[in-house]
Amino acid sequence: MPGPATPLDTAFIPFLTVAWEDRAALRGALLEIRAGRLGGVVLRGVYGPDAIAGLNRRLDEGGHRFARTPLPGFEGQPVQPFLYGRSIVGADPDLAPYFDAATRTADGLRWVFDEAGDLEARLQEALTVLSDGLPSAVPVGAAGHPYAPATVRELPDGHEIGLHIGNAFLCMPQAQDLAARVDVGAQISWFLPLQRPQAGGELVIYDLRWDAVKDRYQASTDSVRQTSRVNHALMELLPRVAVDPAEGDLLIFDGGRFFHRVAPARGPRPRRTVGGFLAWRLDETGLSYWS
Repeated sequence: MPGPATPLDTAFIPFLTVAWEDRAALRGALLEIRAGRLGGVVLRGVYGPDAIAGLNRRLDEGGHRFARTPLPGFEGQPVQPFLYGRSIVGADPDLAPYFDAATRTADGLRWVFDEAGDLEARLQEALTVLSDGLPSAVPVGAAGHPYAPATVRELPDGHEIGLHIGNAFLCMPQAQDLAARVDVGAQISWFLPLQRPQAGGELVIYDLRWDAVKDRYQASTDSVRQTSRVNHALMELLPRVAVDPAEGDLLIFDGGRFFHRVAPARGPRPRRTVGGFLAWRLDETGLSYWS
């Protein structure tokens, strides 16, 4: 029998956490997230310490086919955050360069995770339980090209991911193909830490929701470089919670409808995560995930 899911003390955005081997305790949790009754879940120990060490070693040694892509919004910085792979968030609206890189990204992930256990297989296993039985896969674009399943993000010392909200992306030009395939009202974010920095780098979620701002909020890649001092001071007046999963844990949360940021990473060891986004298909027959 699976162990019980443990609630985290997150007040306005309730979370549940459970060990990977007890994941059956979270059956249907994605339905609760979609309905707004649950903020997120943490599955502990999806990859163990030895597997995580091997994944980082493979990334550091090279041999994969990833394109190393500067994270949009950080241009001109002396040390720039970057992605292994290419995310749709900073892609051109015609998506041709993105789809050209998507196959390389998927191949690179398979190579990096080969010894530790296939990332997509493990993500799909989690999503089947959390959705109470639905299948999941990467979406396929209008020209028959598959989306990238995930990307690896590296955030060096002193850098943050500024205040943003996931549903805003699905209003941008490069998301229009996705918007014809998935429910744009409830984009869900997920990531798995591969390497935590010496300090900082936690996910901070604020009690400011998409419905309150969607009629006037304008998404911009510039906003992810940093949170302005004025906005930061105002946001700190709101209820907020910091969630900081361990290396190898899988965090899935309602990033589409809650404003959030990643606090600055501190120390010589960069913050490294693998992750992406997911949503219900418009025909309700399953889930799509992408980066």
